Amino acid sequence: MSTTGTEKHCRLCLMLSKGGTKACQYFLLKRVKEMPRDSKQNEWTLASFLNSKKQIIIKSKLSKKKYKVLFPNTGDTVLSNWDLSLPCQVLISYCGLDEFDRLDIENLRKIRNGLCHMNDAEITNLEFESKFKVVQVFVGRILEKLDDNDLKLEVDTIIKELESGSLSLNDTLDEMRKFYLMEMDIHEKLDHVEEKVLETHEKLDHDT
Repeated sequence: MSTTGTEKHCRLCLMLSKGGTKACQYFLLKRVKEMPRDSKQNEWTLASFLNSKKQIIIKSKLSKKKYKVLFPNTGDTVLSNWDLSLPCQVLISYCGLDEFDRLDIENLRKIRNGLCHMNDAEITNLEFESKFKVVQVFVGRILEKLDDNDLKLEVDTIIKELESGSLSLNDTLDEMRKFYLMEMDIHEKLDHVEEKVLETHEKLDHDT
């Protein structure tokens, strides 16, 4: 893929989808272990933690699609099915974060939402460089709380490769679908993004 505004938009989305989501998921698991255990639950896992908050979550404005991911009919929630918005929402709403941790998660979610709801999936060089550094800082601070060097190396590598490394067309399209997965109301925007990604790829093939 050539270096275009659309590609830069995709790179930021992939950074959040691949790196930001993983960091927030592991931070959520850490916070769940630290939360006071509900005596009604036989074991204290992510699923039992969610069950202890279920009545509160039902009263929230969570979409039906997100609710089904948290409480699937087939059994316990599967963390790998969560997009970035879900761990951010659960962390902010139910995990008793301190002011600084909450701010990092809220800012990461704000960047994610801004990219999701852009009218045109185009990012300038200046916007890309600015947002890249901001995402890197927020994700880095989340990773520091986890004391997991292997995870830190994995996420750091993902983010570094997405800064300027080559992008696979199929991988990019798959990740962009995941990025927009929970936002049913903007699926038309996803179609638009996919069209622009394909146009960029076709132009590169033509130019070469």
